[in-house]
Amino acid sequence: MTLANLIQQYALSQATAGDWAGCAAILNDPTISVPNDHAWTFGELIDSQGIANMQLVAGTIQAAGAADAIMNSAFIALSTTGLRLDSPDRQMLIDQLGVAGSWPQTLTDSIKLSGLKMTSPSPNMVTAEECEDAWNVHNSPVTSVFQELLLSRNRSRTGTNTVIRTTAVNLVGDFEKSRNESVTMIEGGSVSVAAQACFDAINAAVTTYLGTL
Repeated sequence: MTLANLIQQYALSQATAGDWAGCAAILNDPTISVPNDHAWTFGELIDSQGIANMQLVAGTIQAAGAADAIMNSAFIALSTTGLRLDSPDRQMLIDQLGVAGSWPQTLTDSIKLSGLKMTSPSPNMVTAEECEDAWNVHNSPVTSVFQELLLSRNRSRTGTNTVIRTTAVNLVGDFEKSRNESVTMIEGGSVSVAAQACFDAINAAVTTYLGTL
């Protein structure tokens, strides 16, 4: 997913308001929970839950293991190599163990959260300037014209050639105007390197397209 797509999905109101710092903050904020595939041991969980809480947890699982081979295997894994807690079945099992062992609800919830980790909408840290550049390029006249040219070409393949050439000629005129304006901005140093690279790619693609008309 492109940066512009992420902005549209998660920070549209900030982008519309021109709040690029706010936009970057939302995209960098770890607010999305995803499965954590770490195999946890009792020793590791003690660090986050405390000894008293884990004595309760371990005692509950050990007691259940006396009558259930699967729970006994879980107790052994938690005592040695570790056990993943992220699957829906294991998240449900934690709830059941919490009820059976009379755990505080906060402890049950905390153990379940160990099976999850938080991630941000953007896979990489982004800056306010990068958000602004990506959004402006995404919504630039050049990009819009390029998209319309592709659409007209797709229509031409379905046999609607009557209107296509007139539409294409008009779009080419619009593109040339936008291209000239963009060249002036680029030569004046008022756009970023990323924006210039995007423009160059669009320019090359449209030039190739025009050769097929």
